[in-house]
Amino acid sequence: MEPLNFESRPTLKSPILLLSFAGWSDAGSSATTAVRYLIDQLMSKKFASIDPEEFNDFYRQRPVVRLNDSKMREIHWPSYDFYYGAGIGIERDFVLGIGAEPHLRWRTFTETMLRFTRECQAEMVITLGAYLDEVLYTRPVPLTGFSTDPKLAEELDRRIGDLRAQFGEIGDTRLTVMAALMVTDEVAESGTRLRKLQEEMASLSEARVASAEHALATQAAIVAALNSAAERIEKLTRQLNQTVGDGTIVQGLRYGISGLTPSVLTAKSEALAEDVGKLVTAVSVVSGNSPIIFICSAAQALALNMLPRFPYVVLTSASLAPKTLVAVASNCIVSAMDATPRFKISSESTVVMNDVGAEVSTSPGVFGAPTRSNWQSDTLSLRMIAEVSFALRSASGLAWMSPVLWGSS
Repeated sequence: MEPLNFESRPTLKSPILLLSFAGWSDAGSSATTAVRYLIDQLMSKKFASIDPEEFNDFYRQRPVVRLNDSKMREIHWPSYDFYYGAGIGIERDFVLGIGAEPHLRWRTFTETMLRFTRECQAEMVITLGAYLDEVLYTRPVPLTGFSTDPKLAEELDRRIGDLRAQFGEIGDTRLTVMAALMVTDEVAESGTRLRKLQEEMASLSEARVASAEHALATQAAIVAALNSAAERIEKLTRQLNQTVGDGTIVQGLRYGISGLTPSVLTAKSEALAEDVGKLVTAVSVVSGNSPIIFICSAAQALALNMLPRFPYVVLTSASLAPKTLVAVASNCIVSAMDATPRFKISSESTVVMNDVGAEVSTSPGVFGAPTRSNWQSDTLSLRMIAEVSFALRSASGLAWMSPVLWGSS
């Protein structure tokens, strides 16, 4: 059974955890009385507790039976309870713990308390205690403090010295309480500044997220533009295999550009890397920061896309011969299309002659004498002509090689 039980999980603001334990370390019930006073003043509400079954010896600390308002007997088992309340004048909450110290399984109890501290996200833990000693009752009660933070302890000693120099010897207890209150106020102010910084960081984080979303939108727009360009390039690649031009077929982009020599390495991965390096080196002279686009058949495109982090755009073209690899600097391609297409209409006549006689209606299957009849039909056709031209800004913007030795044919 889980010993730590939460009745609710309130939202706490930079909480300070204040703990007191009834028992040997609570002489005169000083510590528990101080915590009970704070519970009343802060109008705190109980929200968690530690079940006593595993940690208390009920022979040493027995449950108490009380009569309720209805005169019914109720059993109150010893337990360790946690309350929460808002700090007065500071932007912090207090978590107040009160109950008997454990009799059994101290390590498990300590681990349970540490888990509670982590779940509450407490920024500071303060334990209170009081001890019996042989002191004169006419003297002030000694007040001693310890800290696991050496800087906090040094700061408290320094403040006590400053207050003693300012107000004189008014008693160590008063000086210690005054110094502790001053340090607590500064810690609260530091917490306020820290939260403001955290809010600013959250705002900056939101701005960074918005910037990342804008970058993604921009990237999507670039991808759309690349896809549009890819469609246009795909149309152009149909001419890439043309090495000469005449009056009917337009000369291709490779016209007048000699192919590079493919790698002869037997290891396909090494041959691929060498071929890509040759083509990139050839066109990078004029590409600058513009993307380099590889155009190839499906087999070579598959091999390139399987490379991890291949930095170039790969377009598949069915118009290229297998094992042909083309690299194009995108800033070197120029294309233009006539904004107004031309339409051409043509018509021609067809003469039709029928010399089959009509079937005799009274004798099925018997045809009468043939009668020749002629008529003319007209055919109308419409053709749209769009003028498209393309060219390279520089012959250095395109390089190609064939046949490469990697990729299936």
